[in-house]
Amino acid sequence: MKKAELRHIRKIFETRGDAGEEVRSVAALDDVTLTFNPGEIHAILGENGAGKSTLVHILSGLHRPTSGVIAIGDSVFNAVTPSQAIGNGIAMVHQRPLLCDELTVTENILLGSPGFLARKPKAAEKIRAAADAWGIELDLSRKTHTLSAAERFYAALLGALLRSPDLLILDEPASILAAGEHERFFTALRAHCSNGLGAVLITHRVAEAVRWSDRVSVLREGKLLYSGAAKTLDELERMIDPEGLASRTARLALASDQKEGQACKIGTDGTAGLSVRDLSASPPNRTPLSGLTFCAPPGKITAIYGLPGSGLSTLEDALSGMLRCTSGSLATSAAVLEASEVAPSALRKAGLACVPSNRTWRGSNPELAIGHMLCAYRMPRFISSKNEAEVFAKKILEDERINAPLSRKTSTLSGGQLQRLVLDRELAEKPSVLVLSEPEWGLDIKSAAALRLKLAQAAQEGTAVLVLTDNPDSFRDPSFFSNVLVMEEGVLI
Repeated sequence: MKKAELRHIRKIFETRGDAGEEVRSVAALDDVTLTFNPGEIHAILGENGAGKSTLVHILSGLHRPTSGVIAIGDSVFNAVTPSQAIGNGIAMVHQRPLLCDELTVTENILLGSPGFLARKPKAAEKIRAAADAWGIELDLSRKTHTLSAAERFYAALLGALLRSPDLLILDEPASILAAGEHERFFTALRAHCSNGLGAVLITHRVAEAVRWSDRVSVLREGKLLYSGAAKTLDELERMIDPEGLASRTARLALASDQKEGQACKIGTDGTAGLSVRDLSASPPNRTPLSGLTFCAPPGKITAIYGLPGSGLSTLEDALSGMLRCTSGSLATSAAVLEASEVAPSALRKAGLACVPSNRTWRGSNPELAIGHMLCAYRMPRFISSKNEAEVFAKKILEDERINAPLSRKTSTLSGGQLQRLVLDRELAEKPSVLVLSEPEWGLDIKSAAALRLKLAQAAQEGTAVLVLTDNPDSFRDPSFFSNVLVMEEGVLI
């Protein structure tokens, strides 16, 4: 098994500024030196935008460093391509794997390899052996468009394992796994690392890094703060977010204050908040919804918790207008909508805003300029309104301390940065109902605390906040939510 090293890596991103501004240079990584050894799990921690993804993208060949070298075994490179990385034993599983939906799991795994159709029968045996060794239960003949998020992750993982890597890079693997799957996966990962596999774990879950990793490295603003044996949970949290205690204290105080919100009655008579009655849907290849009735009162934060496969993603699509339901109704203070007539535009007119789980493709688009994404509901028609839109967008970037021109593509933002901007855009419209699906996914400690502070403030102003989540860590602070409902197999229990 080979070890890999990043030596004095610097990565400078240059982006052309908005009209009248010069080209900006941003140091995503600044003189970072790290070693990744066989037989160990090496966790990379840091707040959103700290440089974690840039670091592993350089190691896996997706980015070229501005300076520094990459050493893999006895070979030294100024930069590697993805094929060189794979050829030298480095494989990566991304947060949201890009798979061809019309191909089977086996075909996706073999896609890009020479003569993959001829190799398909024998390769299926090898893939099945890898699945058994990792405890993965997955029908290799299924089309990938029928897979859940966790199953897509496993398909991508099997594709990486088929390359027999020395070093496996995992970007936020636990974010889409249920509690039982999470434990099984990390137990299998630990067993394979004991046999010589090296693993790089990008995670925002500090407790996960403390429990499972052999070594931890912490990045902040592109610089390496610490690399060594895993410290205690409190030490690492303070390292990542020195001001975390203060922001969490403020968040809890606001969460406590907002408990005195108004009542909300279930019904379709236009009462305030969000009222859902007898909502049913039967989408193909997904968990159906069966007669859901619940309420998210104004001035309060309501959570619906469900494991993957519980129907939570189906409910997200129904509440965002992306799925036509067979029966039921939704009511806000502005409108009563029959479920069969619900569409995104109708929901927005009814005062409902949505922060979707897929912020990359549903909350935004990678090819959109940041300014266009932020001003999606404020498209300028005249010069004066264009100037107002730019001021609006720049104010959001300034508030979030994101140093980026409006003309830069959203694909250059980290997942956490994009999540924060999408939330700010939705809150700026002053919705009466705010629905968020997996809002803490991919956020570091500091950003998650800031998110909760914003939600508490929105609730204080009378907004009905509804959080859909499959992350049990969301409930570490039980006082934050006014009410928690549990979904299982398409029904509330």
